[in-house]
Amino acid sequence: MNLHSANFLVEYLEKIVSNPITQGLENTPSGWEAETQLDRRQIKIQAKKVMLTPRRPSLFIVTMVFLLIGVILAQMDLALSDVGRFQAEALQLWTAAATTAAQHGVFTLPAELPAFTFTVLGTLFFAVFLIFQWIMSLGYVYYIRGTVKGETLGFRSLFEGFNYFIRGFFIRLIQTVIVILGLFFFVVPGIVAMCAFSQIHLLLLDHPDKNVFWYFGESRRLMQGKKMAYFQLVLSFFGWFILQSIPVISLAISLWLEPYFNASKVFFYQEITGQGPTPETQWKRPEMF
Repeated sequence: MNLHSANFLVEYLEKIVSNPITQGLENTPSGWEAETQLDRRQIKIQAKKVMLTPRRPSLFIVTMVFLLIGVILAQMDLALSDVGRFQAEALQLWTAAATTAAQHGVFTLPAELPAFTFTVLGTLFFAVFLIFQWIMSLGYVYYIRGTVKGETLGFRSLFEGFNYFIRGFFIRLIQTVIVILGLFFFVVPGIVAMCAFSQIHLLLLDHPDKNVFWYFGESRRLMQGKKMAYFQLVLSFFGWFILQSIPVISLAISLWLEPYFNASKVFFYQEITGQGPTPETQWKRPEMF
């Protein structure tokens, strides 16, 4: 199947899962500020062109590795999120280890430890895995960003997020608190905050040496007049998100959706920062007949 045929099939599928809500939002006046119109369709066409361009290693193989790592981390998070169960199993293992060590006279372990010890450990491990998940997600954004720019990147780039660990950790923490507070008091402020600070991670990758609060201010400045455009872009993937939530086809849909969604966000970022697409990523809709 050539590039044009593959794109035709993808566009046909998109018509089936496209979100009609975004069509209704096209002419909806925004209460945020005077909105700038961006060509959402062209952004998504450019993203698909990048995805369907042959490269080594394949973008989809790198995405598969990223997704598998995510599944493993999610299972670990799930196991540790049940603190009570973790505490009971940890106490059981500790007691067995202490008994075995005493029987063989190898070394002596306390027969029991305070229950809260395992509660603290379980919570700590849970937090560590959550942070690791986010760092891996940042690494994937690094990979997609580089791919959009025409760089040749591989599996190693998935771990690039660790180079931004300290700033990334505090940025993620502050961003999460702001969005949760906004959603807690009123839904709309939370969504506005989410859109306003949506460019923070790409700014971090482009400017890794700035002050933590600079990223929030710069993202907010960049998104002035563009929050509705970004919101519409995200909503245009609504049909894909629904398909992704179906367990039987979730992995297959994610294999397409993850690079598609992230590449679209990178192109959006390039549009609002004035970088624009590179000549290699500019693509006109092919004539079918």
